[in-house]
Amino acid sequence: MQQAIVLDSLLPLPQNLSEGLYLALVGTNQLPPHVALIHQGLYFAQTVKGPQVGRQAADVISVLQNRQIPLLLLELNSTRSQDSPESFFSAQKPLEKDHSCIEPIVDYLKQTLNLQVIQPFLHGLIQALLDAQHVRHSYAHPLPPISKFILEPYGQERIDLRIANLQKRASP
Repeated sequence: MQQAIVLDSLLPLPQNLSEGLYLALVGTNQLPPHVALIHQGLYFAQTVKGPQVGRQAADVISVLQNRQIPLLLLELNSTRSQDSPESFFSAQKPLEKDHSCIEPIVDYLKQTLNLQVIQPFLHGLIQALLDAQHVRHSYAHPLPPISKFILEPYGQERIDLRIANLQKRASP
């Protein structure tokens, strides 16, 4: 059984995301949170409505803050992250059952960081990043009172349930 991942020493969100590579956990008050990637100030995500490719990260974060949606950013150590993740997201179809929003992110990080992800889901991705010492800093908005984020393990059933709920809300 996987243990929870604990990220502590959380910092306030950085003012400038125009440089660097960040793993974004959106809606950290839900399990599983949505996962996206911020690369050089641009936001990339796979959603039930299709891929979001190259949106301005500052605009996305502003909307999340206005809607009071909790956000966690993991700043990744990456000297080889100059390659845009656009091609990993632009060909993606809308997210559906038996898939996860981290799939293009894992593919990109495997290639860019030579990352070895052994365990499935977000838990496995974060553990691989921590084990390879690719996490430089962790940021949160709002900052929790104990300056700590805990990610409990979950399975595909939980992802499928979240996708189904999002699909219902997205349909006209």
